[in-house]
Amino acid sequence: MRPRIPQGRATGLAPQAALARRSPDRNRLPGRSALIRDAVAYGAILTQGVGSVGSLEVETPSLIRYGQMTSDEFFVTAPAAQEGVRIVNRSASEPLVMLKHFGPGNPEAAKFVQ
Repeated sequence: MRPRIPQGRATGLAPQAALARRSPDRNRLPGRSALIRDAVAYGAILTQGVGSVGSLEVETPSLIRYGQMTSDEFFVTAPAAQEGVRIVNRSASEPLVMLKHFGPGNPEAAKFVQ
């Protein structure tokens, strides 16, 4: 069994996510959950772990066969993002890691655009 990843600050984030302050909600520790609110719709790709995002069960496959469906990509509508989406990590040992991508017009992105 792998050792548990140490907690970063009081947020429940893994250390590498705690350092990436631009999107601290992308990496959830084993057995944790969070309610994430965003201003606009977004898509996401899971890169590690298993759990749920809202009512969807998500997981990262270790092997994908031709024609096989996966549960590692999803889209969150603007109303759902504004209301908040519950992200739950169901793994006993792995973090739940996702990459979120937003379209143009995200008001939260303005501070990062030069």
